[in-house]
Amino acid sequence: MHKAYTAGELDRDGIDAIMSEEKANQRETVKIPADRLKGKIPGSFNEQQRQDFIVKAVEHYHRYLQKQRENAR
Repeated sequence: MHKAYTAGELDRDGIDAIMSEEKANQRETVKIPADRLKGKIPGSFNEQQRQDFIVKAVEHYHRYLQKQRENAR
């Protein structure tokens, strides 16, 4: 970025745009120890399948809680 700026290929607006972008290491992540999930997720799943499984489970539980709240009214 410094070389591009000194070469005149990048201006202040470009630098501001780059600096305001969300970086990969700035994203919030959730870490769950594998032993807490042992027996709940099939062992044959790869990493992407595990993530998809967890997201679907959370979505399902969220819908369940919403229905519980609606029925309590």
